[in-house]
Amino acid sequence: MTDKAYTITVANIETLQAILDEARTTGEIEAGALREMADTIVREFRMKEIAAYLAPKSIRPIEKARVGKLMKSMSIRDRDQLDALADHYKRGDVPQMLKATVGLPLSDRETRIVKAAIGDVKRGGDTSFPHWDRLSAILADHGITPEFKTVRLEMAD
Repeated sequence: MTDKAYTITVANIETLQAILDEARTTGEIEAGALREMADTIVREFRMKEIAAYLAPKSIRPIEKARVGKLMKSMSIRDRDQLDALADHYKRGDVPQMLKATVGLPLSDRETRIVKAAIGDVKRGGDTSFPHWDRLSAILADHGITPEFKTVRLEMAD
């Protein structure tokens, strides 16, 4: 379980309030409705993080328009499509992140993470997940906030 705080929209607050009002009236609460609301809040938060990641990137105009459209409805399908779009750019970040780790005093754990990412890059494997998140954490832990060039990499079939 995580103790991370998420932003919540007014619409989501109103939906949660309606669930609670019904529970107050009936003395029962539908667990599925609460789970769905929690999933919605996390999904919307995550989509906002991805859009913020893509915002400074020099992405193609058609992709910018796509991000705007996906952010309007924020469905599960929209989240998956936004993830897929961002993954192309995260793959381009990974080699740059690896260069940024050169010379850092890495722990044994961090060294294993870097070596695994290097191996995947050399093999042409999918480097966007989980390497991007892990390398981001390593750089943040070392106070490194590099600005990466926009590089869009496709996965080979």
